[in-house]
Amino acid sequence: MDNQSINFSIMALCSYTWNRNRFHKKSTAMNAVMCVKAIICALFCSRKVQLSQVESIYNENNNRSTIFGKEYENHLDQRKTEVLHNAINHHNNSTLKTIIISANELKELIDNQSFSNNIHYILEGDFTYRNDDIMDFVLPDYLTIIGNLNLSNNSNLTQIPEKITVTGSISFSGCSSITRYPESLNKINGSINLSNCTNLTKVPGTMVASMFINFAGCINLKFLPKKIITGTHLNCCYCINIDYPPESIHVGGHAIFHHCPKMRFLPAEIHIEGSLYTSTTATIPKEAHIGGMIYLNL
Repeated sequence: MDNQSINFSIMALCSYTWNRNRFHKKSTAMNAVMCVKAIICALFCSRKVQLSQVESIYNENNNRSTIFGKEYENHLDQRKTEVLHNAINHHNNSTLKTIIISANELKELIDNQSFSNNIHYILEGDFTYRNDDIMDFVLPDYLTIIGNLNLSNNSNLTQIPEKITVTGSISFSGCSSITRYPESLNKINGSINLSNCTNLTKVPGTMVASMFINFAGCINLKFLPKKIITGTHLNCCYCINIDYPPESIHVGGHAIFHHCPKMRFLPAEIHIEGSLYTSTTATIPKEAHIGGMIYLNL
């Protein structure tokens, strides 16, 4: 993409923010229209990051897990633009409306379970939510969070929407009723916390996070992703029903497989910058890279 297109993209995004503040006294409908137009203007002039590029970054950086430094973060920051682009044009469905909402508005929609599945809701900012009073509640089918999402300890959350998109860190820790983690959240610029999701049974084949991935206490999970890449740590402690490890792990910190009694061998491809904590006495492949110590817990 040439410099003119880059400058035009930046100007369009600045126009979106400036217009939203300058014309706050106008009607809500007018503000929404102006915001969406400005976003679309910027998005169509911005570079679209291909997911295949994320998977190939490891090789592009000479097989060093320091891919999660500034260069990698800048690369994944482009995902915000891509996510907004997909949010507005998602599914090419003419009946699907797009609405930009606030965190309080989204909380009210979830509290009352009053959202429409014909609307794509976009929230710009972080979102934290917990409600123990709603039995078997769900989220909107089409939801985009431009920020971090924290739904920890919502034991009554029954499922994660397949079309949900989040640009920052994610936590479903303690959401004991969910059974699957969607493909739409398999590559995250931040951390993925699924600890103590005790009924989780299905995860994507590849998971990438610029920070940590936490599966600790997922006692019903039998298969981990075939490929895992993390910027810091990988925690699979007390995944007591894991039969097979990932085929490939690239971890920027420690990898923890303590109290995984069914996992009898280690991945064929291991690259760990920190230490390995394991419950198996299996031989470590000679091609493995482990930067720290190996701790055995039988």
